[in-house]
Amino acid sequence: MVKLICEDPERSPALFVVGDLKQSIYEFRGADIDSYSQIEEWIREDGVVLTLSTNWRSEPYIVFFVNHIFDNIKKENEKYVFYQEPLKPRENKNEIDFSKVCQWILCDKKESQAKKNC
Repeated sequence: MVKLICEDPERSPALFVVGDLKQSIYEFRGADIDSYSQIEEWIREDGVVLTLSTNWRSEPYIVFFVNHIFDNIKKENEKYVFYQEPLKPRENKNEIDFSKVCQWILCDKKESQAKKNC
């Protein structure tokens, strides 16, 4: 369905997808690994896939544990193929460079038009 909606680059909407291969393995919220892999491969053909490389939310020991578990899954089961490197744990949660943070303020067209008319 996504391919049909986004087939024509001139008329189709921009596509932004958030996904997690590891969550699709255990069918989190109905996800399945084959659909995830197909969409990711399709996006790679003409688009860009951005990968999160550092886990800023979890404690480092959790990140190491999860990486270890999924490394074993990858070794023992040919069905699951991981293109991504294991996540790196954050070094220091308090050292986030906020100078590189962007803030987008979105409003609907009516609100935007009303602001222009003021």
